[in-house]
Amino acid sequence: MLNIVLLGQAGTGKSASGNTILGRKCFKSHTKPVPVTTEFQVEKRQLFGTEVRVIDTPDFFHECVKNSQKHVKDCINLCGDGSSVYLLVIQIGRFTEGKRGIFKQLEEAFKREMKSEIREKTIVLFTFGEQLTNNTFDEFIKDDDPYLQEILRLCGNRSHLFKNNSIDYQQVVQLMKMIPRLQPYESMHGTF
Repeated sequence: MLNIVLLGQAGTGKSASGNTILGRKCFKSHTKPVPVTTEFQVEKRQLFGTEVRVIDTPDFFHECVKNSQKHVKDCINLCGDGSSVYLLVIQIGRFTEGKRGIFKQLEEAFKREMKSEIREKTIVLFTFGEQLTNNTFDEFIKDDDPYLQEILRLCGNRSHLFKNNSIDYQQVVQLMKMIPRLQPYESMHGTF
């Protein structure tokens, strides 16, 4: 079992990204001023010969979400039976003050419960890729914003771009190739 845990602020496209990975609409995804996801939502699917569990999480640090440390603990317990990868979902655009601190907050919250780092298991997933009109994704991630560069560095410079309104499933294939748990499957059974 591979757990794909969607983490990040409300409104960044976590639920939409989960739907993109699953290839169907399972999670509620709306643009609202308050978080749509306030409790964990879990969906399973076979992807490329591997049982995958996608876990859509609330914004643990939003003022509307109560008991954030309990949510973190529940997330860790839910992932107990299988390998896990964490997708830090960040919307393309201005890198605001709130976005700057989210990874450190998540890392501290998970460290208290896991007694280990999540850095080596995190991929930064940028969403709303259709908004990149003036430059490429590579140009965007090489931006000189030191906070963005620090998050990418802490996550091993692993990043990917989703266009959640696109029906191009290759973006999911490319993401899955980044997940080490699937690499042995790829080498044994050809490419995705």
